[in-house]
Amino acid sequence: MNISFVVQNNLQIEWELCEQVLAVNTHKTMIIPINHIRSVSTEKPVSSCLEIRSPGIAIPGVIKAGTFYNHHIKEFWYVNKNQNYLTLELTDEPWQRVIITIDDNQDWAEQINQRLLINR
Repeated sequence: MNISFVVQNNLQIEWELCEQVLAVNTHKTMIIPINHIRSVSTEKPVSSCLEIRSPGIAIPGVIKAGTFYNHHIKEFWYVNKNQNYLTLELTDEPWQRVIITIDDNQDWAEQINQRLLINR
């Protein structure tokens, strides 16, 4: 997966083909306007056995990918054994939360927070 900023006010997440297949995601890119991001975190997200997976895959300790419903919240997950979480809390988007694992999660959280401060 590649993550980048597009035209200052959008965050773009580009999926590789295998990631799209595992997450049952038909879109190669996810573009999120910065003003639709409420907050960003690098903390380990809470996962529950009561979640409804629709569609996606979940193998505990290996991968969790796809759309999940948790306490009436629609979330998109693409996480693996990597513990470098990046959680985006969203408004006015198909998902209320996007959770991914990326190597430079702290740097991305700082960059997103800086852009949030500028745009508010």
